[in-house]
Amino acid sequence: MPWEILFATSIWIHGATKLPQSVYRWPRKTVQRADVHTRCNVTTLQGPPSAVTRKYTARNILTILSGKSLKDRELDRQIRSSMHAVDIPKVDTRIWDRLAANVLRFGPAAISRALDQTMYPVPNVSGAQDQRCQLTSYPVGRRFKEDTQLNILVADLFEGIAKGVLAASLPPVELTRWDLFHAHIFFTPQDRGIGLLFHAKEYPRQCEAFPYNLGYCQRGSPLEFHEKGMDFRNLLYFQGELCCLDVGEASVLHNTLIMDGLQDVRTVLEMDFGEALGDVNYFGSLERVDREDKLFVCGNFSDTGLDAERT
Repeated sequence: MPWEILFATSIWIHGATKLPQSVYRWPRKTVQRADVHTRCNVTTLQGPPSAVTRKYTARNILTILSGKSLKDRELDRQIRSSMHAVDIPKVDTRIWDRLAANVLRFGPAAISRALDQTMYPVPNVSGAQDQRCQLTSYPVGRRFKEDTQLNILVADLFEGIAKGVLAASLPPVELTRWDLFHAHIFFTPQDRGIGLLFHAKEYPRQCEAFPYNLGYCQRGSPLEFHEKGMDFRNLLYFQGELCCLDVGEASVLHNTLIMDGLQDVRTVLEMDFGEALGDVNYFGSLERVDREDKLFVCGNFSDTGLDAERT
């Protein structure tokens, strides 16, 4: 989401907690390169991780979610201890498998082909537009073609997370515009797979314990700040498996997966898992609306420049 980029930029440039309204781009910053082929000693890593370290850690997480083990047993154990499985039995993973198979064959263009061309204006969810808040990356969104059943799958995922985290004794999640309403779609070029990175606790209320100004969308937020809730705000869906990532200070992921400037808000970036393709927004708080009509897929899904069809 845009505020996360602005927040990190504010920390880098100003070293402040107040978010300047005029900052809209990443600062130029030299990133220390690392050798991804060397073993990362995550127990002694000091300071913020480089981009290479973050991508290395993200790749290890996806490997584990794929049902494989890491060659480094200690690293495998440490990362697994920060991955908490969330059971969502209602979700039909075969629907996602069909999309994943098309992505394997056609690349990211398969996402565009699964979307209907109709554009739907994003509604004024819980008065967001009254606060000059645009919750989505575009003011309009699309939905998946009805025959793909992907709209049902995505709705099941969002609603399943709200129930599944409670069953797993994890911090509660609500489907509101201040808590969980979006996920980021990413494409992994290595194995040509796709995944979703969900961000809960998006706009906690500004208070003494959470003094950060997150912009217009934070105004009037009823979401109370809880440190443990922020630690578990990132959820990952890949290869039909859903897990909640613990990125708190005691977790190995805190120093290996969070970009510099985003430690306090505990945000994991989808770009570290692969190529960012777009966002899936699900406004569960909308009333008298069918579940599928609560979905708004936003992004530049043009086939131009994407992988050509395999023969």
